[in-house]
Amino acid sequence: MRPGNAQKATVHGLAAWEMWLDAFHKGTVATSPIKGHATFLRDSRGWATVYLQAAAQHFPEGARVPLRTATAHYEGVSDAMEDLLAREPYDASNFQEGAKILSRALEHERAALANLQKMLDAR
Repeated sequence: MRPGNAQKATVHGLAAWEMWLDAFHKGTVATSPIKGHATFLRDSRGWATVYLQAAAQHFPEGARVPLRTATAHYEGVSDAMEDLLAREPYDASNFQEGAKILSRALEHERAALANLQKMLDAR
């Protein structure tokens, strides 16, 4: 919770993904911020992909395989967010489809993080 605000929860990282997914499943997601959140995630994971591709040359070969895999998963997140953006306008009729897209994106996010950990372990 934000300090001094008992009404509005603020979460970050995977917890934010899970909270957003839960709201889609329940049909309680606020529709106005969907476009902004999806655009941010699409763009930030897209830039992560570009950065990781450029950084790969600075790592030993054993670390490059999980780094490339993480990159592919971030591309998957970006693609999923593009799919979510294509679902506009957002309303109760497409919340379940949105939940499927978010589930796919969250799987990619988790896999990217797991592969980044493998890459760090291989260093």
